[in-house]
Amino acid sequence: MTGPHVYTDGHGRILDLSNEGANLLNVTSRGGHGRQLAYFIVRDRNQLLRQIEIASRGHAVVIDTVFRPLERPPRAVTLRIHRVVEMPVVELAWRFDCVAPRTDAL
Repeated sequence: MTGPHVYTDGHGRILDLSNEGANLLNVTSRGGHGRQLAYFIVRDRNQLLRQIEIASRGHAVVIDTVFRPLERPPRAVTLRIHRVVEMPVVELAWRFDCVAPRTDAL
């Protein structure tokens, strides 16, 4: 998987993340391990928790939301979540596609 990505268990707890994913969330690779990824989401968190459950069942999920890296301003993002491992424990892959800030010409 290219770009910033994170791997979680079926409940959204971080198992592993790329260097780009760690930079995006403003955590170290080791410091991110075990954190609940949903806590970084500031908009539609309840919807995201439902989407994690759907992805855990094997259905790919795409959701537009806002996340907040540690000690940084919120950013718009498109999350793409899909199951990569089913047994013995469900593992999900998350890809972050950051939306460029809107710049309206005056």
